[in-house]
Amino acid sequence: MNSAWKRWVLENTLKGVSGKELYFTLINHGFVHDQIVPLLGANLSESQKQQLANRYRVLVPKPAFLGDEKSVDSYSSNITNSDTVAYETFGNSDFCVYKLTGCFDSDLCEAAVNSIKKGLRPSTITTVSSDKPQQSRTSSTCDFASLEADLAERLSEKLKSLMGKVHDTSEPIQAQHYGVQQEFKQHTDYFEPGSSEYSKFAGRRGQRSWTCMVYLNTVERGGETEFLYLKKRFSPKQGDVLVWCNVHKNGVVNPQSLHQAHPVSAGEKYIITQWCRLIAPK
Repeated sequence: MNSAWKRWVLENTLKGVSGKELYFTLINHGFVHDQIVPLLGANLSESQKQQLANRYRVLVPKPAFLGDEKSVDSYSSNITNSDTVAYETFGNSDFCVYKLTGCFDSDLCEAAVNSIKKGLRPSTITTVSSDKPQQSRTSSTCDFASLEADLAERLSEKLKSLMGKVHDTSEPIQAQHYGVQQEFKQHTDYFEPGSSEYSKFAGRRGQRSWTCMVYLNTVERGGETEFLYLKKRFSPKQGDVLVWCNVHKNGVVNPQSLHQAHPVSAGEKYIITQWCRLIAPK
C-alpha cells in the first residue's frame, strides 16, 4: 500500500470515520484483509476483525498440477512429478515460476498458430489508452475465442486440466504474436490496488492471481521471457508452459512477479496466455 493511501487512512481516522467504513473502502479498491487489519489496528474491535476475516480473508487456490504441494509459496530445485504432470520449479519462497516441458503437443500448437494468424490486432496495455502508441508492448494480439470455437474449447480444456478450480475464474484465452524486434517491456500482470486501473479492470472481476502462458512455437533466436527478480530467462520452445502466481497466498500483490518479453531477434514468436482471477469481494 503506497504512502498516499496510508495518509488517506490517517486523515479519515482523525476525522472520525469508523474503522469498518475504512475497511470496506480499502477492500473495494483492491487491498486485502491481511494488509488492511494491521493498518487499522485498534480502529477495529477483535470481534469485527474476526467477522471480517471469516468473510474477506484471501487464501489463493493452487493449480491442479501442483498436486499435494501445500502452498503457492512452496518450491524446490528439482523436477516434481504430481498426479497430473511433471514440472520444474525456479525461484524461492518469495516468488517462483513453474515450467511444464512439452505439455502441449505440436499438432495443437500448430493449429493454434494457424488460427491466430487470421485475427491479429495491435496489443494494448491497461495503463495506457488503446488509441495511443504502445511503446512498451509492440506485439500483436488475438482474442482466441472469437476465431475458431472448437479449437478454443480444446485449448481451454487443456488449460483447465492443468489449473483445476483456479481455471473457473479465468479470463478468455488471449494470443500474442511477436515479430522481429517486437517485445513487451518489464511489467506485472496484476492490477495495482488503489488505482484507476484496478477499478476499471478488476473492481467487478477480481484481481489476477495466476498466469498460465504457453509457447506455441520454438523461436529461432531471442524472445525469451525474463523474470527480473529471479534473474532467470526462459527460451520459447514449442509446447512448454510457464505458470506463476502474481500475488502472495494471502492475496497481496507480489512485485517480484515483474517480468518482460525480450525482443525476437530472428523468426517469430506465438504464445497464448490465460489469466486466472480471485473472486471480487462483495
